[in-house]
Amino acid sequence: MLKTTVAKPAGRNVAAGMTGGLGYFLDEEGDFEDRVNAEIVTVQPIRTLAGENQLRALIQDHVERTGAPYSTSHSWCCES
Repeated sequence: MLKTTVAKPAGRNVAAGMTGGLGYFLDEEGDFEDRVNAEIVTVQPIRTLAGENQLRALIQDHVERTGAPYSTSHSWCCES
């Protein structure tokens, strides 16, 4: 399964060619769901600790490979 993480604005054609894939998109403006093609994409927030851990691992891998200045200390779900 293709997995991708996007930390910048994404447009209407996002996920084209990702049939069966999974994408994590940073939605700082809160309008991602309005801009995505709902006919081909299901949008949902991270709801489980497993999903959060998967995203954290993808970001950490990116940081280690590229030296990018991102932090994985943020919690996206399941905050106590």
